[in-house]
Amino acid sequence: MKRVLKLLTAFVCFYVCLGILLFLIQDNIVYHPQHIKTITLDKTMPKLKTVTYYLPSGVRLHALYKPPRKGMKTVLYFHGNSQYAEYHAVRLKFLYDTNYGLLIPEYIGYGGIKGEPSQKSMEEVALTAVKYLNSTGTPNNKIVVYGHSIGTYPAVYVATQSEKEFNGVILEAPFLSVEQVGRDMVKGLYPVSVLLKNKYPSDAIIQNIKTRLLVAHGKKDKVIPYYHGWELYKLANQPKVFFSSDTAHHLNLLSLGFDTTVLEWIKEKK
Repeated sequence: MKRVLKLLTAFVCFYVCLGILLFLIQDNIVYHPQHIKTITLDKTMPKLKTVTYYLPSGVRLHALYKPPRKGMKTVLYFHGNSQYAEYHAVRLKFLYDTNYGLLIPEYIGYGGIKGEPSQKSMEEVALTAVKYLNSTGTPNNKIVVYGHSIGTYPAVYVATQSEKEFNGVILEAPFLSVEQVGRDMVKGLYPVSVLLKNKYPSDAIIQNIKTRLLVAHGKKDKVIPYYHGWELYKLANQPKVFFSSDTAHHLNLLSLGFDTTVLEWIKEKK
């Protein structure tokens, strides 16, 4: 009996310690920023310039920006959870080569911006990016909000917060919530809702999007399982379109036809 109690005590200690460790390192699991930039766009995308603006709190932000041709739309792109804005801009060359404008905001804690990334800070960055575009003369009905991976949450969030409707919302490889991603990872071994500091609940607010929606997911995505995109799509209001690929993983949807779909979809609404 003593041996059983010792084993049980050791197991409980291990379980608790592992839970504490997961709580402490969760930001390192979710976010993968890089502050030293190794990619420059001077030759490949020279019209993308760095612009600066400020949060209401006074924190200085920056973004990559190419103005639209007069009367054309602007794509507001929220990038994934790694690297920095220039790194992700490369995958948007197909948009850069059009007459559309392009704004790629950098997150707090990424690309040299001081602070720690969080759900709240991403929400603030998203709202401020829209205000910046509005200040350049681009109204919401000329803005297409586009998010990839973790960037789908600020895309969903900002689309639900404005009284003025956006031209459309694109979600590439989205998740229901970070809480659900966590459940997928720990397989019920831990109470994820208790451990998480930031839940990014796209599933709880996507019904509030009033404009058209395009959702895409690859069936071989091992980062965010395919069912996340499909279930999120089902929760959303019409009008909506779902793009699926049998061979795409988390990063290559654009190279498997989604780029063409995006361009055609953006054109559909003036």
